[in-house]
This record gives sequence, structure tokens and C-alpha cells, in this order.
Amino acid sequence: MSETIQITDGLAARLRAALGSWASRLTRHPVADFASQITIDSVRDYTAYAAFLNCLVDARTAPVDREIPYRPDALPPVADRNDLWSLPVRLKKQFHDQEETVVAADSLEPVACNRCAGGALSEPCVTCSDSKVAPCTACTGKGRKSCTHCHGEGKTSCGLCAGSGKVVASVDSNGIPSLGVCSQCMGKKEFPCHDCRSAPLSDCRVCSNRRTVACGPCEGRGTKLCSHCGGAGSFVKGYSTHIAYKVAYHRSMIREANIPEEVFPEDPPTGKLGETVFEAEEAEGAFGTSVLDGAAGKVYANVLAQVPTARVGEPSKLILQSVKIERVPIYLVTYGYEGRPHCAWVSHYENRVLPLDDPFTKHREMLVKQSAQREEAQRRDTRVALLSGAIVSGVSAVLIPLIWEFVQTSPNRHWPLAILGILILMGGLCAIWLLRGRALPSSAVAAAAVVLIMTAFAIASPIHRLDVREFNEKFSVTQNKPFPQWGQDDAASLAQLIKEFSARGVDTSAAQSQQEEYESYLAAVRVQAAREAQARREAAARRKAELARQEADRKAKALAARKRALAKPPAKKAKKRRWFQIL
Repeated sequence: MSETIQITDGLAARLRAALGSWASRLTRHPVADFASQITIDSVRDYTAYAAFLNCLVDARTAPVDREIPYRPDALPPVADRNDLWSLPVRLKKQFHDQEETVVAADSLEPVACNRCAGGALSEPCVTCSDSKVAPCTACTGKGRKSCTHCHGEGKTSCGLCAGSGKVVASVDSNGIPSLGVCSQCMGKKEFPCHDCRSAPLSDCRVCSNRRTVACGPCEGRGTKLCSHCGGAGSFVKGYSTHIAYKVAYHRSMIREANIPEEVFPEDPPTGKLGETVFEAEEAEGAFGTSVLDGAAGKVYANVLAQVPTARVGEPSKLILQSVKIERVPIYLVTYGYEGRPHCAWVSHYENRVLPLDDPFTKHREMLVKQSAQREEAQRRDTRVALLSGAIVSGVSAVLIPLIWEFVQTSPNRHWPLAILGILILMGGLCAIWLLRGRALPSSAVAAAAVVLIMTAFAIASPIHRLDVREFNEKFSVTQNKPFPQWGQDDAASLAQLIKEFSARGVDTSAAQSQQEEYESYLAAVRVQAAREAQARREAAARRKAELARQEADRKAKALAARKRALAKPPAKKAKKRRWFQIL
């Protein structure tokens, strides 16, 4: 039953701390020192009690008849099947689920097996074929002998560095050695064994290199083992039972019905709740029911009434149990704040507080009003900032393209600059819209957006790209035309192209190279023409000299002929005269 209790200094301090902690966890907490501004007027005690019971139950199944092979070296325990609790158990009395199967004999008097007549079956073992041995599975019947040099390791340690990989390289003036990499093994610490050629073999630990072991299925007998007695030749009669240690958890709670769930949320609760008023553990017995008085004794009796019996199996026995009772202080506190009384539930369970009324109504109304005023001021500032940012963006979108228009001389500047103005306007507006309400003013954001767009425009250089494309289109007309087909207009247009686009900042080195090549071509043509004219003059001179020589020869021949004609008659007369003299 609840009752009004006396308020002590310690209780008041704890309640103030709980209420102050609750107030500090509220969103938009209006009072920083709430705990110091309240007065505890009255406290009603609604203390609850929670009991936790753990039970460990030993449950054993009914015995099942078994015939156990009789082996003198491994005799089963003897126990009366009518007293299952006398069986030896290896399980531990601890609060967790465990299980095992126990085999026991009624007596150790052996009975001869009537199937194998003492364990001697005439059928040969199918595994070893009556040889009583089988190949060693560890070494596959090969047997192995380890290397005497490396002892089956396959590697030998470096002798220079003693397998450390380091040697003393130098010693300083203080006598402290400095280590370096071993020059023999190069820091690897070991070498492959030269005797076994990096194929180490270790001794077989199963057969000791004998290659065979006793046959497992027949235990080295050479004949089949009896499935009834397992080759023992006799058996003892006994039984088996399954033993299980099962844990049952039970919880009970005593509290007032009007305590809200938010203060004491879990029913039954789990974990540490409050002050432990009773804790005990009992083995091989049961707890008494008159240990505690009052509410604690009642919750104690409630939880003990839930001790499991036949629900975990038959037969079963309770072998270990522990109980813990916790006292959870819960108070209905009436406190004063700002001259008005307020009520709240306060629990020591996680210091939970559930107020029955709101002590911060006036503060919340003031905060709501202040918040509305701040929001209105923020909206006004936002509108002003957006307007200023829009003005900056608009002015920049007009002035910057106009300034660039006067600076640039390229006829390709109009459309890129118009697009630049549109980008500046859109980029500035988008930036101030996306960053509205931030610490930066919209004008600065718009200016930053303008600078970024201008930088990107300067890097992209669309006007220069258009000039380069126009130059390449015009230059391709003369670039692919052979020099012999050039006319005077082609040379003039190339010179005009170089002059015009050099002023725009376009690289005209290719056109200048072609112009120089054309001038070299013209110079070569002029030289060739001069050479041909000189050759023609020399040929005419040679023809004139040849004609003069021919004319002189003709005249000389005519003169000689005339001379011969004038000299011919006297010769004939002289010849006749000689003939007359001869006659």
C-alpha cells in the first residue's frame, strides 16, 4: 500500500537530481538549473518488489535394456535401475542446459554370447582378409624415414648467423654493435637441405615406419567381430538412461496497479532493477516460504509457487535453485516550481521520470513566440539576402559579357558571351537558392558563383576554340592545294589569314610554315627560270658561233675553188708540153 513518507535530505537530493536529469533530456530545454529551482513538497511511496528465480532440474528418462560387451579393462558402473538417482553423473550443477546418456549394468556377471560362441567367428575379416593387419593410413603403407641431416624439416639453419638472419656489421666507439643482413643467407636464416633435395619426409608416428597397423574392424583378430558382443565373447546385462539438466527461469513482481508503464515498463522486468533485499541459493532442497515479511515476502511466495515439477520430464528432481528479490523505489512526487505545484512519477529504475503535468508551459509559450519571431526575421533576412544575391547575379550577368565584348576582337565572341551571361545569372540564382539560410550572405555566394563560372569559362575558352576551328577550316583550303596550282590570290589570302588570326591569339605557326615554304618554292622557281634563260642565251650564242664558223668555212672553200679554177689552165698547158717533148 502507498503511503506518504518523510522527506529526508538524501531523498530530496535524489529526487531533485532525477527531475533535473529528466529536464535536461528534454528537447529545447528552457531551464538549465531546473533541479535547484524546485522544492520537494510531498512524496508518496509506491515501492515495488521483483523476484527472480532460477531452477536447475534433473530429468531422467526411463531405463532402456542393453547388453553391454564385457571387457575387464572397461567395466560399466553397477546401479539399481529402480533408483535412477544413484547413477553417477558427470554434468555440473550450473545454471545452463546440459545432457548426457549414462550406461550402467545390473551386475558384472558375464554371460557368454550365443551368436559368436565366445567371440570366434569363422568368417574372415573383409578388410584385412584374415591377415590381421592393414596398411597404415597415415603413410599409405609406404613407411617413411626422415633425413638424418635436417631431421625431416627440409631446411638447415645458416651457420654464419646461427639462424637469426643478422650478423654484427660494425661496432661504434661506445662498444655498441650494429647488426646487418647476413651475407651468407641474405637474411633468410636457413637453406634448403641438400640431402633430401627440399622433399623432407618425417617418420610415420602411427606405424613407426612398419607400414602396417592392426586391423581396426577386427581388432587384429583376422576374423569378423560379433555384432552382438563386439568381439568380447560375452556381455553383461544393463540399461541406459538419458540425463538432462534443464534450466527454468521465473520472475514475479508486486506493484501498485496505478503505476504507469512508462515508469516501470517491463512486466516482468529483466536485469538489475533496484536494491537487492534478499538473495540465496539452495541445492538438493527447497526454500522456505516464511523468509520475508510484507510485500517482499509476498513476491517471494509468488515466485516460489512457480517452481517447476513434472513439466520438464518424468522422473525429475529439483537439484539447484537461486532466488533474488529486488526493491524498486517508485515515488509520486509533488514539487513546487515558479509558485505552482506539479506532480511526477519518479523511479530509481534508470531514474525514469513521468510528469503528470507540464511545468514548462509558460516557457514553452515564450519559446514558441520567440521561435516564431526568429523565423519571421529569418524569412525577412532570407528575402533580402536572396534579393541582393539576385541583383549581384543580374548585374554580373550583364556587365561581365559587355566588358568581355569590348576586350575581345574575335567575331565569334557574341554567342559565347551571351551564353556566359545566361550561365552567370542561372548559376548565381541557383547558388543563393541552394545555400539560403546559411551563414554566408547571398551576395557573397552569388559573387563566388560568378567567379567560379568566369574561371570555368576562361579555362574552357569557347571563343578561342571557335577561332581555332574557323582558322583550321580556312587554312584547309590552301593547306591541301599544291604550290604549282597556287595563284596570286592564294598567297594574299594566306597572308591575310595569318595576320587576322594572329591578332586573335590563334597559333598560326602551320600557316606561317606553309607561307615560308611557298616563298622558298617561288625563290626556287625564279632561280630555275634564270638558269633556263641563261641556258637559252648560251645555246643561241653557240648556234650563232656555229653559223659563223660554217659561213667562214664556206667562204674558204669557195676561195680555194676559185684559186684552183684559176690555176688549172696553165697546168694543162704544161702537161701537154711534157707530152710533146716525150713524143
